[in-house]
Amino acid sequence: MIDRPRLESQLARRDWRVALITGGPGAGKTVIAGQRFESLEGHRAWITLDADDDHPERFWLQVGSALRRAVPEHFVGTDLFPPTPRRRRDDSPAADLALNAASLDEPLVMVLDQLDRIRNPLILNEVAALVEHLPTGMQLIVTSRVDPPLPLAQWRARSWLLELRQHDLAFTADEASALFAAAGEERLTTDQVARLASRTEGWIAALRLALISMRNSDDAAGVVETFSGRHRMIADLLVSEVLDQQPADVQEFLVRTSVVKHLDADLCNVLTGREDSDHLLRSLEAAICFVVADDERLSYRYHHLFAELLRVELDRRYPGAADQVHRKAAEHLEARGDLTEAIGHHLAIGDRDRAFDLAFASAFRHWDAGDIAAATAWVDVFPQEYIGESVNRMLTYGLAVSMCGRLDEATAWLDRAELQLRNDPDASERDLRHADALRVLQLGTSGAPESGIECGHRAIEAIAGGCDLGAVGDRVRINLARSYLLVDEPDMAADSISGEQVGDSLATLVLAPAVRARVALRRGHLHHALEEVGRSLNAAAALGVPRHFGTVDALIARVGVLTERNDLAGAVATVSQMHEMMARHRDTPAYDVLTRVDQVRIAAAAGGLEDAFAVLEEAKSYLGDRQLPPLRRIIDALEARWRIESDELPHAERLIGGLAPGSTSRVLLAARLDLALERPENTIERLAGADLTTLRDRLTAEVLVARACLVLAPDDAPAAFARAAEMAADEGFLRTFLEEGATAVRHLRIAADGLGTPGGARLASALGAPPRSRVTAPPPSLLSERESAVLRFLPSRLTNKEIAGECFMSVNTVKTHLKGIYSKLGATTRSEAVDRARSLQLL
Repeated sequence: MIDRPRLESQLARRDWRVALITGGPGAGKTVIAGQRFESLEGHRAWITLDADDDHPERFWLQVGSALRRAVPEHFVGTDLFPPTPRRRRDDSPAADLALNAASLDEPLVMVLDQLDRIRNPLILNEVAALVEHLPTGMQLIVTSRVDPPLPLAQWRARSWLLELRQHDLAFTADEASALFAAAGEERLTTDQVARLASRTEGWIAALRLALISMRNSDDAAGVVETFSGRHRMIADLLVSEVLDQQPADVQEFLVRTSVVKHLDADLCNVLTGREDSDHLLRSLEAAICFVVADDERLSYRYHHLFAELLRVELDRRYPGAADQVHRKAAEHLEARGDLTEAIGHHLAIGDRDRAFDLAFASAFRHWDAGDIAAATAWVDVFPQEYIGESVNRMLTYGLAVSMCGRLDEATAWLDRAELQLRNDPDASERDLRHADALRVLQLGTSGAPESGIECGHRAIEAIAGGCDLGAVGDRVRINLARSYLLVDEPDMAADSISGEQVGDSLATLVLAPAVRARVALRRGHLHHALEEVGRSLNAAAALGVPRHFGTVDALIARVGVLTERNDLAGAVATVSQMHEMMARHRDTPAYDVLTRVDQVRIAAAAGGLEDAFAVLEEAKSYLGDRQLPPLRRIIDALEARWRIESDELPHAERLIGGLAPGSTSRVLLAARLDLALERPENTIERLAGADLTTLRDRLTAEVLVARACLVLAPDDAPAAFARAAEMAADEGFLRTFLEEGATAVRHLRIAADGLGTPGGARLASALGAPPRSRVTAPPPSLLSERESAVLRFLPSRLTNKEIAGECFMSVNTVKTHLKGIYSKLGATTRSEAVDRARSLQLL
């Protein structure tokens, strides 16, 4: 006997009146009740019932005999078997029993084993009355294969009822291991025992039958692998004890619905031709413990072994019917959109082509919902040789595995499909353009091949001509825009997603605004970028796909805007959100790099150049040795910018030389390098002839020209700084200026303050300028001169390091003065210090 503390502890409680233990044959009902019975030290009575006890006189005679054996000194002579019918409720056997039990000196526990054998309502009414009159300390344990017709719901509501169902009685993997060890079966591993426990759903009878099979076999592991509802001993038990106990029409219902994993009334009506499946399923749940319902009784299933036995019976009783039932199930489930279940039925009847189409439609649906694990599960259903039989399948499979982050595998299938297309003079236009659409998807997510842009245009042209490219066709314009952003052509990216309808609803409402946000950020339209971010994320939430991979584009744009506006805390929070999204998508090198571009700037501002280069190395690691030119150029340009900052000019020059000639990034970086090499005239000359189309690029160029003018023509510098301040003021650019050094920031602050516009005033304040409405000077006795100098910069968004640069002091000195300011002003935070200083007219 195996100790089962988790059940025994529940039965040992004293806070219930009735313990109802239900389960199918061999579920262990009597065993667990017996264990509790044997552990009792007080008064106890056990009554095992059978069909002959279904008469009031015999039933109460059994009860009386058990009580006399249990407490002979108390119940001897007690009449629990009246010779004439009782006419009053309080004159009933239940009342007599309760009255006598109340006078006992110790609690009484009574077990009614196999109460399902009792059908007589007179007896059941008396048992219900007994529960109503149970004296304090008396408990009733009932075992039954089904729920007896007693007021269980009422008892449950009163907290009188303790229920142990078949799933409670089922052995856990650890309990199964203990059972096998006690029986001397030590040939199985822990995993094999766990697998058998799962397959049998912990049904004790099945585990014992498996043990019997192992005693007669030299291959215990083989028994585990083959043990099922088809096993002779299991089948005999289930047929005799469960199936054959049902009426003929119910047996037919059970076998015809056995092919379905999840049952509901509508589906069962379709499979059986009945109209009462809802009522019948409810009845079966109550009558057969091998029919399991969900909490709302909307969906049912059969116990694994019972379902396997029923499928055997279906083939035996109705040869050839299984295919018909599978086909009906497939058609019904597909019609109501339950693709996952429908696929299994199509496969069961050998319709692999239809199953393939549905499987990948289901995979795309799961991918859109952010459930990559489920999408991957469907991708791997079909054998590779089947995939390779058709170009269309190869292309579809390539798309699916690329979405699941298996880019190398996707590329191999796409290469194989394209080779076959090139060698086939009769290749269909749809297959050719389908391959094109996949190539542009690859470029947008992985950074290769660059020919993907040309492929994308061909695919779009084909779609405009009426060619249906399916799921990948719905997103081709989005993927083309992403590709243009990778090669730094934001205007072309914007053209690719112009218009109100750019694909399916997700593409139009979620993906397009997300990519437009990136375009707006690249152009320098920060307000517009945040608006598009909001549209994308709100639409994703409304459509029920808040974790869609496409929203990463929106988060990239948000990080960029927040970083540019020097809201580093907000940027870091968004980076965390972005990384959480990316964690479910492996091997997407383009996004692995893009999500770290602004992190380099954040790291440089918060931790310094060493931290910035650490993030850069992390971005490089995602590329490894792969040849992905667009991503290499992005990283090289980013690294060149910070190598210049760290005065590693030869290294920066080599990186710049590898960028595309005439590209915007190369022009601006070369101009910056000229400044670092003390060649300001080259900076001005280079930028004078540059074709810069975006606000962001023109702003960067204007700041570099202004810095060059400080060296060559100081009188021209204020105008250049004013132009830069005017460009930046309304959009809220800030980080771009802070990264140019203290001297540039000082001149830009003066220029912004001189604009005389609200935007200029905000920019000047963010750069450290005091408000124009400043009143009297601070009382000299309150703050020292150095503290007042630091206080002046607190309303800005400058970091301690940047304030130190402005005040020509060390960071530690700034921190010391901040402690003094907080102490004197009675503040604990920077914002509190600013508010307090303003109220005291110190600012």
